[in-house]
Parts: sequence; C-alpha cells; structure tokens
Amino acid sequence: MIIKSDYPPVQIPRSSFPETVLNAVKKHISNSKTAFICAESNEETTYETVHQSAYALGTFLNERGFHKDMACVVLPNRWEWAAIFLGVTLNGGVLTAISAVSTECK
Repeated sequence: MIIKSDYPPVQIPRSSFPETVLNAVKKHISNSKTAFICAESNEETTYETVHQSAYALGTFLNERGFHKDMACVVLPNRWEWAAIFLGVTLNGGVLTAISAVSTECK
C-alpha cells in the first residue's frame, strides 16, 4: 500500500548539507551576529568565526588528503563542534565523538 502525504513535496537542495548550512551562516556574517554564547564564560562567537573556522579546517584536511574519511574528536560542548563538523563534512567525511568527561573504562 502506498501512503501519500497531504503536505507539498519537500524541496531537495542541490548543494551538500555542509554547503547548505554554511550558506545560511553566511547570511549573518555582515551583521556580526552572535552564533554561540558559552554558558560558563559568556564568551560570544560570531557566525563569521564559525564560517571562517569551518573553511579553514576543511582546507587543512583537504590539503592533507582527508577525503571521505572518519574523524574522531574529544572536546567539551563548545562552538568549535560546529566548525569541526562542517570542516569534516565539507570533505565528505564523518565525525564521531568521544565525550571529554568519559573515564578510561568507558
């Protein structure tokens, strides 16, 4: 049995997921809008910083032959996660994580 939705068809983007996200981020750069605020320090990070960091990491990985590979990160919950995720996925990679608060036996 085929089930049809009552909603209109979903538009599928022609660009990759990281490109779609970075294009949305780019819209906020000129306004120096805050993308993240650290709960512990109140440090603010702008969309421009996230955008530049993602492309910088993506370029770094690309120049070192990182293509469709897996990256593992051990990092507390911080804004850098977004830039790392986007930088890795720009190269077709997959990001996996290990909690920074994990113990040795975990």
